[in-house]
Amino acid sequence: MAKRAPLWTPEAMAKATRGRWLSAPRRGWAPTQISYNLLSPRAPGHVIICMTPVSWARYRPDTSRNLATWAEGGAIGAIIQREQLATVRVLPLPRGFPLLQVKNTRYALSHLGRAARSRFSGLVVALTGTVGKTTTREMIARALTGAGRRPVITTAGNNNNIPGVERTIASTPARARACVCEMGFGQPRDGIAKSSRRLRPQIAMITTVGAAHLDVLTPEEQRGGSPGSPIELVADAKSGIFEGLEPGGVAVLGRDHARYDRVRAAAARRGAKILSYGRDPKADARLLDCALGPAGSRVRCDIAGTPLEFELPIIGLHMAINAVGALTVAHAAGADLKRAAAALEGFVPVGGRAQVVTITAGQGERATLIDDSFNATPASVRSTLELLQLVAEGRRRTLAVLGDIAHLGARSPELHAELAEAIIDAGVDRVLTVGPMMRHLHDALPEALRAPHADALTGLYRQLREELRGDDVVTVKASIPAGLAAVAEALRAGRATLEG
Repeated sequence: MAKRAPLWTPEAMAKATRGRWLSAPRRGWAPTQISYNLLSPRAPGHVIICMTPVSWARYRPDTSRNLATWAEGGAIGAIIQREQLATVRVLPLPRGFPLLQVKNTRYALSHLGRAARSRFSGLVVALTGTVGKTTTREMIARALTGAGRRPVITTAGNNNNIPGVERTIASTPARARACVCEMGFGQPRDGIAKSSRRLRPQIAMITTVGAAHLDVLTPEEQRGGSPGSPIELVADAKSGIFEGLEPGGVAVLGRDHARYDRVRAAAARRGAKILSYGRDPKADARLLDCALGPAGSRVRCDIAGTPLEFELPIIGLHMAINAVGALTVAHAAGADLKRAAAALEGFVPVGGRAQVVTITAGQGERATLIDDSFNATPASVRSTLELLQLVAEGRRRTLAVLGDIAHLGARSPELHAELAEAIIDAGVDRVLTVGPMMRHLHDALPEALRAPHADALTGLYRQLREELRGDDVVTVKASIPAGLAAVAEALRAGRATLEG
């Protein structure tokens, strides 16, 4: 059997980055990943591109000082620039550790991404949206894999900025069948458009558009004092995903949101073939029925004329819509839809997203946790409240543990307070809040629903442990900076205090 070509050969990597090997790899060198901002010491098979404030953003650290740790964790090479040589030379690196010197490590990542895209002939899918990006991304990968398009490479974690997009395609072997790449809205404001032009997808997807990352807008724009509402401006930025769409490409658009016509017009201006999905009767791919249960859903849909029915082992109407979106992408790619839908029956929820687990509640009693702690927008908080109501089935006590939603700009106090209506509609019995923005929600709630507002996670967790009873259903939701993932982790571990 022919030996598989490595992700990069030493010669190809040096040529793409215009660099030279200070310590060349040995025969058989076979990297599996390109990385630049690892949060873990584990890096098996990785080539690390070392950041530096000299050539990256000024707030970026010089990560060359961490190379010995990553080498111990399995990294098999690094890309550095001249300014980092003094640091690297004194590190206890393995003898002969491969080092490639380039003029600028930030440009080196871009060059690798460009070279990788030029050699890649497989399917490239780009997706963005206010909510549902990561789950839909993984559903697309699962559906394509199930339909025989393997291997499929996807964005690592939520590494969805411009360097993250370049890293994803640079980590895609030429032999792969598909690359599914997530793109996020932030700084720079035209980042999605730039990412799309680098990636050149054949399929570009927008899941939905809502209030998120409003702090990227100017204060005047946030107040609605410029042409277009704040959400319309977000829609325009997300529509940048069509900028790099290949000729004959397909735009897959969620139809169940108020800015659908705006993003559809943007896709049409790029000459895209347009496929819409959702519950809207006019959608090309429709969710016809979703029998929701506490452990999953029975989904019935029609994907551009192909009827499908399958079990989705993850709860929530919004998750069923994400699955329909993933199958719409599979249809656009010409995949076998029956095999793609069957593959979704084995879908495993992404960590911190609508994971339902049993936890302890005091004296050996059991409660249920909906761990949705990974991130938050106002729309995703509302979806979480619907899940809480669904799992409780109208007969169990419900608790919502909520932390600040980031990046909402000048409207943040208002948007937090507006969640009170959704909480009341969902019939939540008790609400525990933490953080300065969630104080506005706390104050807007009826007194009977609110537990004392917490200023720190330790106090929040102590209060939650006092509140929690057997058979309760509790959900945890906040943006990443709020740190509520630690609360969910402590609940899963059954710890009496946050620190254990």
